[in-house]
Amino acid sequence: MTGPRVSVLMPVRDGGAWLRDAVDSVRSQTLTDWELVLVDDHSRDGASAALAPDPRITVVPNRGRGLVDALNTGLGVCRAPFVARLDADDRMHPDRLWLQLAAMQQQPALSVVASRVRAFRDDGPVPDGMRRYLAWQNRLTGHEALRNAVFVDAPMAHPSVMLRRDALHALGAYRDSMWAEDVDLWMRARAAGWRFRKLPLTLTDWRDHTARLTRTDPRCAPDRYIAARAHYLANSVLQGRQVALCGGGKHAIRLCRALRAEGVVVSHFYDIAAHRVGGTRQGCPVLPLSAMSELETGIFVLGCVARPRARNELATALQRAGLIEGEQFLMAA
Repeated sequence: MTGPRVSVLMPVRDGGAWLRDAVDSVRSQTLTDWELVLVDDHSRDGASAALAPDPRITVVPNRGRGLVDALNTGLGVCRAPFVARLDADDRMHPDRLWLQLAAMQQQPALSVVASRVRAFRDDGPVPDGMRRYLAWQNRLTGHEALRNAVFVDAPMAHPSVMLRRDALHALGAYRDSMWAEDVDLWMRARAAGWRFRKLPLTLTDWRDHTARLTRTDPRCAPDRYIAARAHYLANSVLQGRQVALCGGGKHAIRLCRALRAEGVVVSHFYDIAAHRVGGTRQGCPVLPLSAMSELETGIFVLGCVARPRARNELATALQRAGLIEGEQFLMAA
């Protein structure tokens, strides 16, 4: 007897009324050959036990040590070669599993396939910050765009992805660190040479609410993301290279400090503001963008501007200066 083609991995702690909604979205899939590994991470509300019986659903009791432990516990139970993530407060489009599975089977080099995401709230409109983030994220579909965006923000919503189980195991599964587990995963995956893809279809509904870990877990705080950027940049892209930072705001200053803490040499800053050119920032000279043509070989440029439009304009300016994104420069804020 063959096993399921896709394992859906869903951790839950006190899922309440939302859990049934999430599970029903899995039950409604047009691909029927799936299993749901539901990791009950020491819930107290009885929501998992109240689900209607289904032989395709395995409820795995866990010890309540947090999300990463629950994910790795569930991953150890998953039997299928492909693992689709979903959180207990989100929903899948009925066609999500078969569309992502088809993409994986058509392109064996892919390690992960995500989907576009629609955010929603039960109590009002989605906040502007999340809408801007998803507008940016949903534009990223191809491998190079996703790969280059890893150090800006999470380019794929974790509950929207399907991964090759073997690739995830080879990477060391999920890791408990100072920063969010999906941020850590995408940065490690980039360094390991994973191939990324996002289907240009909205196949995941992402429920926003005040209790989401993104809003409550200190590992998701901005300073933790800066620390993650600096750590993985220092140990991959920037190894053996000096760095120049483009940007005059707090993001550039914080990243400069974090990079230095990782042993990276920051040689200078670039700035478009004439009144700042010629001065110093963090002990480094501030040069105009026009000086980029005089760059020494081996210096890597990091763009550190927060606004998406300004980030795009800076990337265009760096390309016009002859720099190749991913090889000579990256956006990192």
